[in-house]
Amino acid sequence: LLEKLIPMDEIDTAFDAGAGAGFSTAHAPFQQVWGGDRSIFMLSQHPFSNSRLLALDVLALPFPNGAFDLVFAWELLHHCADPERVVTELTRVSRRFLVLFEPNRNNLAQAIFALYDREHRWVLRYSLGFMVRLVAKAGLCILTAGSGGWIFPNRTPGWLLGLLKLLPYQLPGFGISNYIICEKP
Repeated sequence: LLEKLIPMDEIDTAFDAGAGAGFSTAHAPFQQVWGGDRSIFMLSQHPFSNSRLLALDVLALPFPNGAFDLVFAWELLHHCADPERVVTELTRVSRRFLVLFEPNRNNLAQAIFALYDREHRWVLRYSLGFMVRLVAKAGLCILTAGSGGWIFPNRTPGWLLGLLKLLPYQLPGFGISNYIICEKP
């Protein structure tokens, strides 16, 4: 999906905000990718163990403006009390692109999990429209937005990834995640 919309050869640096245990960082298709998360425990599970992995607060990132060609966050915002401030900070450190994935509340498995697990209750507000409004407030241009995917981060067994990659990514309305790919004007 990213390769269809973003000139990948122009992405030298990327930052995975809310990298957690490293699923999205480890599978990111970028040459130089950094990851950061506030949870030291989650970072201890991360496959990276170098200077490109930082414990940090996504509301006050320790990077200059435009530090990365692309910033991405896979299922971070629904853990944050003020997602608008987080998107503003992620936009600040992005030179050009911002990519966000959030659980799709219209996906039955995601909705049930959000109701079951108190930590994930905010998933229920993440309609595609809610995400569009978040990035619009940050002044970003939307390249595409939709729902898709089959992979639950940190929950899908590794042996199953190869099979799931063969399935079509986009699942209008009912994919596991809502996604929005944006560019700074």
